Amino acid sequence: MKKLLITIAFFIYIGNLNAQIKFGVRSGTGIYFDLLNVNILSPKDDGSLIGSETSIYGNPLPRANDIKNHKVYTDFGFSQELFAKWKDKNEVSFSFTYIKEPRAYNDLAELYWGQNEDHREIYYQLVYSHKYWEKKKFSLQVGLGLAVNKFYVSRAVYGISQDQNGNFFISGTDYYTTGKNPKEFDWGFPLKLQYNYNISKNAALGLQSNVIYLLGLGINHVTLTPTL
Repeated sequence: MKKLLITIAFFIYIGNLNAQIKFGVRSGTGIYFDLLNVNILSPKDDGSLIGSETSIYGNPLPRANDIKNHKVYTDFGFSQELFAKWKDKNEVSFSFTYIKEPRAYNDLAELYWGQNEDHREIYYQLVYSHKYWEKKKFSLQVGLGLAVNKFYVSRAVYGISQDQNGNFFISGTDYYTTGKNPKEFDWGFPLKLQYNYNISKNAALGLQSNVIYLLGLGINHVTLTPTL
């Protein structure tokens, strides 16, 4: 009898919990600040990020100064987020973010100078958030979680050879996409701030900010995204 009562109480608890859980979707397009050149909380730069600073003809590479001067790039990206909320203050969310990042070609033979490479990043994030402040229709929640990053670069590549007279020859020009092995990712931790204007219990306009730290790379992106 005792076991039966415990079982009944357990299912009543699960039923009440399910009744309290609300599911929703957020999406938005926002600005992404690429901080890779800034080296915030990253290992000490040994100069490998800069590499060669000039082309084979002695001209400065288009992006060499960007790295040396710690330039912050700004790009636009799209984010889609599924969330589950309970007791009005707790939330677990899973999000997908796609960022397209055009970057100037840095090729050593200057064949593509004036054009852009196609850099793309994809983030998957699992975040737990808690609502810490609410006043009238406004609220602020803070979240921490896990982030997974995939990075791709599509560019033209070629071989460079030099004869005994110092003349350069270009060979094997091809266009392909580089990136980590499909099973390899960069891992990290996002800090998420979500500021909402609550239109109703089921709808809100918001502004979301993410600070994303990747292991071995430091703070890679800071994002600012209007959400609905």
